[in-house]
Amino acid sequence: MNFPPVAIVGMACRLPGASDTGQFWHNLCAGADTISRSQATAPRIGAYGALEDGADFDHRFFGIQPGEAARMDPQHRLFLQTASQALDDAAVDPGRCGLRIGVYAGCDSPADIGGPDETLWDKDFLTSRTAFRLDLRGPAVTVQSACSTSLTAIHLACRALHNGDCDIALAGGARVAADSTGYLHLDGGVFSADGHCRPFDHLASGTVPADGAGVVVLRLLSDAVREGHDIIAVIKGSAINNDGNDKAGFTAPSEAGQLDAILHAWRQAGTAPADIGFIEAHGTGTVLGDPIEVAALARAFADSGHGTVATGPHDTQHTRTTALCGMGSVKGNIGHTGAASGIASVIKVALMLRHRTQVPTANFTAPNPFLRLDHSPLRIVEHARPWTERLTAGVSGLGMGGTNVHLVLAATPDTARQAPKAGEADRPVVLCLSAHSPRSLAAYRRSMADALEAAPGTLADTAWTLACGRRDRPLRTAIVAQSGRQAAELLRQDQPAVPAQDCPEVVLLFPGQGTWLPGAGAAAPDLLPQVAAAASAAAPVLGENGLALRGLGSGTLAQQVNLFVLGYGLARQLQDWGLRPAAALGCSLGEYTAAAAAGLWTFEDGLRVVLARAAAMEQAPPGAMIAVAGQLTEGIDPGVSVAISERTRTILSGSEQDITRQKQRLEATGRACTALATDRAFHSPDMAQPLLRALPAAMNGITCGQLRFPVLSNLEGGLLEPSSAADPEYWIHQGCRTVRLGDNTARLLADGHRVFVELGPGTTMLRALGSDGTSEAIRRIPMIGRAGDDEHHVLLEAIARLWELGAGVDPALLSAGSRRRRHLPGPPFDTTGARGRATAVSSAPRPDPPPSAPDRQRAALAEAWQQILGSEPADTTDFYTAGGDSLGLVHLVGQVRDRLGVQVPIGELGIRPTFGELTRLALDQAAPPTAPAVSPAEEPRSESTQVPRGPQAPVLLRRAPAGKRVYFVPAMADSPVTCQRIAQHLDGWDCWALPAPTPAGGRPHSVADRARLHLEQIDTGRPYILAGWSLGAIVAHEMARQAPDHPDVLVEIDGHPAWQRTALLSPEHLAAALPQLRQLRQAARGVRPDPGTRLPADAAQAAAAAADLRAALVHVARPVPVPALVIRCGVGPARAARLAARLRHLYPAGLRVAPMPGDHWALLTEPGAATIADLIRTVSPQAIRRTRPGTGTSGSRT
Repeated sequence: MNFPPVAIVGMACRLPGASDTGQFWHNLCAGADTISRSQATAPRIGAYGALEDGADFDHRFFGIQPGEAARMDPQHRLFLQTASQALDDAAVDPGRCGLRIGVYAGCDSPADIGGPDETLWDKDFLTSRTAFRLDLRGPAVTVQSACSTSLTAIHLACRALHNGDCDIALAGGARVAADSTGYLHLDGGVFSADGHCRPFDHLASGTVPADGAGVVVLRLLSDAVREGHDIIAVIKGSAINNDGNDKAGFTAPSEAGQLDAILHAWRQAGTAPADIGFIEAHGTGTVLGDPIEVAALARAFADSGHGTVATGPHDTQHTRTTALCGMGSVKGNIGHTGAASGIASVIKVALMLRHRTQVPTANFTAPNPFLRLDHSPLRIVEHARPWTERLTAGVSGLGMGGTNVHLVLAATPDTARQAPKAGEADRPVVLCLSAHSPRSLAAYRRSMADALEAAPGTLADTAWTLACGRRDRPLRTAIVAQSGRQAAELLRQDQPAVPAQDCPEVVLLFPGQGTWLPGAGAAAPDLLPQVAAAASAAAPVLGENGLALRGLGSGTLAQQVNLFVLGYGLARQLQDWGLRPAAALGCSLGEYTAAAAAGLWTFEDGLRVVLARAAAMEQAPPGAMIAVAGQLTEGIDPGVSVAISERTRTILSGSEQDITRQKQRLEATGRACTALATDRAFHSPDMAQPLLRALPAAMNGITCGQLRFPVLSNLEGGLLEPSSAADPEYWIHQGCRTVRLGDNTARLLADGHRVFVELGPGTTMLRALGSDGTSEAIRRIPMIGRAGDDEHHVLLEAIARLWELGAGVDPALLSAGSRRRRHLPGPPFDTTGARGRATAVSSAPRPDPPPSAPDRQRAALAEAWQQILGSEPADTTDFYTAGGDSLGLVHLVGQVRDRLGVQVPIGELGIRPTFGELTRLALDQAAPPTAPAVSPAEEPRSESTQVPRGPQAPVLLRRAPAGKRVYFVPAMADSPVTCQRIAQHLDGWDCWALPAPTPAGGRPHSVADRARLHLEQIDTGRPYILAGWSLGAIVAHEMARQAPDHPDVLVEIDGHPAWQRTALLSPEHLAAALPQLRQLRQAARGVRPDPGTRLPADAAQAAAAAADLRAALVHVARPVPVPALVIRCGVGPARAARLAARLRHLYPAGLRVAPMPGDHWALLTEPGAATIADLIRTVSPQAIRRTRPGTGTSGSRT
């Protein structure tokens, strides 16, 4: 035995009558025949194992354009979706686990061979496309051995795991045929005469073709146990061989070849025949194949010492055996799924081992007498029956042409099952769900609720599975629950999807004295590492004064020190999770916490200042304070001060006598007043002398840093200025004058901030925001909660809300310490309007319809639209939302010109790219226009702004002469309207796009020439930002290098120069570019491209586009002295960090790589354009310069 056992840790299937393994198991137990049948005329048989909605494909889920999805081979689409579901079932997130994940699989020959991009339909690219779309970094090997393909794939995947080629492997296969309604029957052929597949039956006459797909996820058993997988079954051995020529003909089976494979696999597994309780045979139900297969199996049992058997179908020697072995074939249930037949058998056997049940073979009534089953230990299972011993099975796959594969599977050993730890079941956990569309997320909530009701399990395991075993998608929802029933109830409630962001912005709120009670925040250090770190860092500072954090009591000193330590730790924790503070506001003492969290002081220095402040305030004269409802601007008695002015209340302070008198007078006028639990008159003149004596001394010698984010000033009502922050006098005045909290909160709301997190006990700061119409849309997140709240639950609720926003929370915090993975549903596909098969549309130009026939013109426009997008339009259909891109829009205009002889102004269409607008513009054009399709917008001249005029001048997308200016550089052969949607989201910005330069001598031959020509057309004498998309990012980079006045920031949108000096593009870029370059060259020679590719059909345009692409491929980028923001679509934080490390030498002035949801065309969608615009709007050159090159994270921390 030299086969380390391999665990099946996840699996998924799409088979006739079953969209998942649960439905498949139900059908198997029932012995159901799920082949579809219809009327047909002989010799055609109307029977086929068809998939329900097998052509549906959720292209948005994988970031694939509709046109590309329509041209993909259906087998590729089906396998890709099944592989994704298998990873979810295994609770493996490729982007999070950091492991090498391989994929081994095969499919049948494509139904439709054709199209310029063979990567979309050739079976060679089945696994590499899957690896690309799922971000799998291990081997991607397409396997072909006919009917044994998927078993061969599993065999190779196991060997790859043994050899260390990968840590996890996906293995399986897919088959989808062009005709799923039936087949032609020929006497003596392999297909059934009556449309029924009857393995081993006396009426068997052949098999029935079927579609299907299956994938298993494999890990070494030792790894699977260590990582807490719920192991479905174990592969103990496998073997593969070929018959050679020891058989009647090339397509005939060989008993000797099958026998050799079986015995070799059993030896590999260390398995004796007496251990085997079931054989899943290839079992096609053919007259020739079944007897030979059974004879080989019977000889295997005999040759292994399990008795004597007949040497052939006609031998009469009797077998003596003491134990019988069940046998069956899944083909009786579903038909023959070609390259996926073996994986269907493996999934069947794995389910039987997991459920300890042997299931019947469909359509079996009596054995084929040629099998001579009475001469072997094999018996066909006719009814579902318990399987309690000899929990080992063999699975055979026999490929036409002679490739035989045999696997040995066994039940999961008891030692591989992990029990829950004590106490886990009693703890609340966070369940995190994310999806790519609102429909998918809503369905995901329902399916998860169903799963929890059907098999509650340990909720902590569910939380861990969802936290570490799912890819984070753009739309999120999270709940906090303590039991499966409670979780199911919460999941069934309607909740809006929350769009997650990379580095979401939040406003940090720090409460002041009076909010802390002994024990407040006690749960935080156990859950949050940064809070625990802050408490540890406080110990030596407090020790300098003979103090300890737990022994401070409940007075002023305890209040201020505990609030500072807790608030600072919470702020650090949020930043560690990737949240970006947009601003910070503290009340009174809270402003100290805010300033320290922003970097004004180190934690230790800040704590020393707080200690001095608290000690000084304890030395102030006795006093009192009251809270008065509403704002109070008059009627304040002498000796009484306004301590805090909020939007909805006013806090007064003074001596006990003065405050008592003031309270009585206000209550007499109907004002509600509440006495506060304090013995000092904070924020009154009484505080001046103690603070004057303490703060200058405490701050002496402390080095003040720069504020990393804005902090609001209690004293001034606006932002805290750096000069004030470093001045002890400011902090003295801050402690004895009014806290202008109402002005502070009004400023935050007026600035558009909408997410506020209170980093301390209670919700006083959140309540201070008010509840008028302006503040209703804001999100308020308390981290600790109020006295009497379940602090642990409140903290988990806060974590849930922050995760929804995009926080990268440690999965361990969400799952109460569990490390076990469950088999749970993943986000379902949303196939509404996403059917994979494209409608065939003729590409031949149509004759011009008569001007008086608007219906015919509209039909021609619809055909042009369908030619590009593969879907029928309605008037409100948006070109970009339907999956189009800017180059496709250019081609659409060209199609309209070819069909109708009219020139639609693309600039106008780009602003409102709906089919209704296209129709209006086309019908308005009586003849081709004489003006260019996109005209440069005029801008008033001034001494500081001289923009060249002419066809190559910048195109104005949004006008704001006094606002920030941004120049967009589209992809090199693209239209300026590409960036139109981004500009729509940049209110107050002056947005321009640069059309492709066409100098008199022809198109520029290099990226450097193009950059120089662009620079001649723009004004670099005033501050500006350069933003390039796709290949345009390479041009923008070169422009930034050549510009006499560099841009403030360089933004590169899903494109960037190569990090290697000898190769300009990364391998994935080359993989995409080279096929496109080949197609462009063909188009330049007059070969009309596939319309779905959206490549130029005009030979001159194609030649120009090919030249542009070649220019990008040979360009070598040089470093630029400009801070850069690189926006990458569809990648996670880990890939973004790796990219930053590779690019850092090109951006010595600083680099930030920001991942965002979506694909390369995200800027053409509303959510994508809005996200990109937000990143551009908030980009700060100073923040990028403070970023450590290569990490994309903040620089030094204090």
